[in-house]
Amino acid sequence: MPRTPPPHGEGILPGPPLAGGGANRSTWWSLATRDWSESLQSPAPSTGVRESKTSFLARKLKLLNFRLNGTRLAPQRSSNRFFATPLAKSKGFLPMIRAFTIFVAVGLCLGANARSEVIFNTLDPTPPPTVTNDGYVTMSAANSYWQSQAFTTGSSATSINQITFDMLTFGSALEIGLYGSAGSEPDLGSLIGTIYSQASGAFPGPLVAAFSALNLAAGTEYFVVAKRTSGGDLLWGYTNDLSGFDNAYTNNGGSTWTTSSSAPMRMKVEAVPEPPALVLAGIAVSAGILGIGRRRQRQSR
Repeated sequence: MPRTPPPHGEGILPGPPLAGGGANRSTWWSLATRDWSESLQSPAPSTGVRESKTSFLARKLKLLNFRLNGTRLAPQRSSNRFFATPLAKSKGFLPMIRAFTIFVAVGLCLGANARSEVIFNTLDPTPPPTVTNDGYVTMSAANSYWQSQAFTTGSSATSINQITFDMLTFGSALEIGLYGSAGSEPDLGSLIGTIYSQASGAFPGPLVAAFSALNLAAGTEYFVVAKRTSGGDLLWGYTNDLSGFDNAYTNNGGSTWTTSSSAPMRMKVEAVPEPPALVLAGIAVSAGILGIGRRRQRQSR
């Protein structure tokens, strides 16, 4: 009697019967590969009812385990027989693949939860500012104000991609840019990049401005400059509870600036989040193990 392929998800496919065993070799091979294909597709139970999430997950995990266990079709002739070669015999290579996969998956999960580093915060510092001691600078057609606030980077170079402002407008066109510093005032000739811009529209605030990452040098002062260019008033909040941060305003397009180090404008500057060092180390170690496994596999051939 001919041997039949094993149930879905089990071991190595047996070889076909020897010649004269009562079954056609091509017929056996057709049945075996069909069963193999069906096992990889892992169809849903044909019960006519919706499959539960638990059942679906269980099937998929079984299929994943079946694939990782490494049975692959590798037709080779040996004593007039066909047989399959298991990857699991590759001198410990499969456990290395599994370890690498686990490290990468964990790394991605932890990296996704990495928090941005706040490098400047007058918006919601600890302890919080006294609300009754705060106010707004109004930029309008009447005063032609541009308002700015400085911040200084830490001991390492960094990149920023988000600034949150205590800012609102009743429908102004505005531009917010990042500039270098010329002492205690912005250097309008050294634009680092655009933070936010709009041609019209009102928003109640706060304004969360996300932008393409801007690379900043270590230990360097930069100015964020808000320009109302037309339309309604633009308001930017400040706090009297903090001091020691350069800020400046102009009412003549930047020809001259009035500077101060008290009552800073309220904003929060955030750096681009980076994956935790432990995750990077784990991925690096896993990649090294995987490379060693591959070299050993090539040498054993």
